[in-house]
Amino acid sequence: MTSVPEGKQQVKTLTGEWVNFLSKYRYTWFTHLSFRDIPSTFTAQNRYHKFIRAIEKDIGHEVYYFVGMEYTRAGIPHFHALMGNLEDIQRSTWWRWWFTRYGRNVIEKYDPTQKGCSYATKYTCKQLGWYEIKGIHNLDTYEPDRSITKRKGQQFHIPMQDLKMEWYTE
Repeated sequence: MTSVPEGKQQVKTLTGEWVNFLSKYRYTWFTHLSFRDIPSTFTAQNRYHKFIRAIEKDIGHEVYYFVGMEYTRAGIPHFHALMGNLEDIQRSTWWRWWFTRYGRNVIEKYDPTQKGCSYATKYTCKQLGWYEIKGIHNLDTYEPDRSITKRKGQQFHIPMQDLKMEWYTE
C-alpha cells in the first residue's frame, strides 16, 4: 500500500469535513461560473455578488449559498457554488445573465447523489482559495437517515453521520 503525503492527507481530511458539513443541506442549483476576461480576484468576487444581488432583486428574497473560488491554469478565477432558496426559478434566465456579462457558465439543478459538495470544496481546500457562505443554515436539511438513489437506479442507505470523503471520491 502506498502512503499519502501528510499535506495531501490533510487536504483530503479538510475537504471531507467540508463535504460532511455541506452535504446536509438541500440546495437548488449547482453552478460553475467562469470569465471571458481575466478579472482580478476582487473584481471576480464583486461580479459574483452582483449576480447574487440581481437574482435576489428579481425574485424578492435571499439566495443562500456556499461558493468557492479556484484559479484555472491560465490564472483566471472560476467559481463553484451550491445555491439554495431558488425553487421554481428559471435557471436559463440566470445562465443568460452571467453569459452576457461575464462568460461561460453552467447552472444545473442540484442532485445530492452527485459530487457537488466535494467538487465545490476541492480546489478551495487544495489551493487554500477563497470561499463564502451565506445563510445556508436557513435551508432545509436532509433527514439523518436518508436513502440516496444512484444514477443507475440502485438504492443504498447511508446514515448522514457515516458519510465519508470516500463516498464522494470513487
